[in-house]
Amino acid sequence: IKTYERLKKLAESLLLAGRSVIVDATFLKQHEREKFMALAQKLNVPFHILSFQAPESVLQARVIKRQAKKQDASDAGVAVLENQLKNNDPLTARESECSTIIDNKPINIDDIRIL
Repeated sequence: IKTYERLKKLAESLLLAGRSVIVDATFLKQHEREKFMALAQKLNVPFHILSFQAPESVLQARVIKRQAKKQDASDAGVAVLENQLKNNDPLTARESECSTIIDNKPINIDDIRIL
């Protein structure tokens, strides 16, 4: 929770300074996403969610491969992934309206529409 509070404060400071902000976090819980959506509304700046999705087997293979390389700062393994998948709040209808789903396929950044 403290991590999201810190991210929100940093995002707000940067937005107030006229900068654009991308917040990179898991955002598993709707109430955490809502805080950032509310911040964007308060400051009258665009808000958009990139929702990255892939089959569980693909995600597990990626985690195992990342761990085998031992070059990643994250120490999260398959157990953490499974916990995240089990405790993930799906996007609400309101969130879906301002989201782009990024599935397991390559994307063209120009195809992402920011509202």
